[in-house]
Amino acid sequence: MPCLVTLSQKELHRLEAVQKIRERRLSVVQAAELLHLSRSQVHRLLQAYVRDGRATDAAARRSATRRSTWCASTNGTLP
Repeated sequence: MPCLVTLSQKELHRLEAVQKIRERRLSVVQAAELLHLSRSQVHRLLQAYVRDGRATDAAARRSATRRSTWCASTNGTLP
């Protein structure tokens, strides 16, 4: 059942950086500098993206909360 997921600007920038790394258009070092993160943190983002298809844990937590609330309130149907 598809649900809408919203991202903050920070999360969107992280997602874009991870996608560019996967496309080999950006290095981990460049992404770390761009996002003001350590290389280790960027590697963790990459691992989460590969494992779960998400670039941030905050987005996943927010998505799960909204999905359960939305699905419970609408019985899983679109308005």
